[in-house]
Amino acid sequence: NSVLLANNLDLIQENDGLKDSVRGSRMALVNRFSARTPSLKEITEKIEKVSSTEVPILVLGETGCGKEVVVNLIQELSNRGTGPFVKLNCGAIPETLIDDEFFGHEKGAFTDAKIQKKGVFERASGGTLFLDEIGELSLAAQVRLLRVLQQKIVTRIGGMHSIPVDFRLVAATHRDLKQMAEEGRFRNDLLYRLNLFPLRIPPLRERQEDLFPLTDFFLNRLRSKYGISQPLSLSQKSVEQMQKYKWPGNVRELENTLERSVLTSSDYQNIQIVFEGFEMMQKHYFEAVLKATKGKISGADGAAALTDMHPNTLRSKLEKLGVTFKAVKPEL
Repeated sequence: NSVLLANNLDLIQENDGLKDSVRGSRMALVNRFSARTPSLKEITEKIEKVSSTEVPILVLGETGCGKEVVVNLIQELSNRGTGPFVKLNCGAIPETLIDDEFFGHEKGAFTDAKIQKKGVFERASGGTLFLDEIGELSLAAQVRLLRVLQQKIVTRIGGMHSIPVDFRLVAATHRDLKQMAEEGRFRNDLLYRLNLFPLRIPPLRERQEDLFPLTDFFLNRLRSKYGISQPLSLSQKSVEQMQKYKWPGNVRELENTLERSVLTSSDYQNIQIVFEGFEMMQKHYFEAVLKATKGKISGADGAAALTDMHPNTLRSKLEKLGVTFKAVKPEL
């Protein structure tokens, strides 16, 4: 009995130690997020409360305001943090392919179905499914999503068996879903399910307090990304310009502007920021990245890896922005 008691005490202490470790890691994640975004204190507190629940979460905000960072924090803090985290950008999938992305297919289901493929619902089972730009889904796709949320089962294209799925849904959009619902472009019943716990992320122009903590974070990350040994410092003029600028492209524009400025700077201690239209800024940013990678797109040291994009997505983006493909022809 004394041996069993001792073993039980050891297990209790070990369990308490694990709980303390989890609490400590959760606190570290929250503190790291708060240090970069001090103006989002209320939102951070809401994230802490809701992350450990199973309710769907809808993250709202302008393009580039940091919705995906918030979603990542929700996933890391959730009880499903060790499970799969599957992301689907609803605006990047053609309507003809949405069923295949949602449900997957069996081998031989259609001409090009050489192997079995699991859809995002199935792949996210046991973890979290992040549907980015959910406002871009067609009404037909919304019906399919709603049915899966209600029934918790899927059937692959060409399949005969129902497969149970268990995922936590997190969605994000820059659109006004309530207005879309009023106009008949978004289903009310789906909106009710998604809107249980909305998190609205303000644009960067309303978050002056976050500007320079985010700047420090991005500059430190750029040092590591490009192997720069010395600290990076903005010129005083650049600091003043940044405070006056309205940041129409939000946090994404800030990050891209800083990266392009670092890549084109001749003095890391006196980095000059040049502002321009967001689309033109993006064009120059990608041109600078291509120059830094000597035109290479794919591979660990290619432009796609540096910009955290799929090579085909990057090529499509370059075409839309009118970035010349001369530099990347050897790669194509």
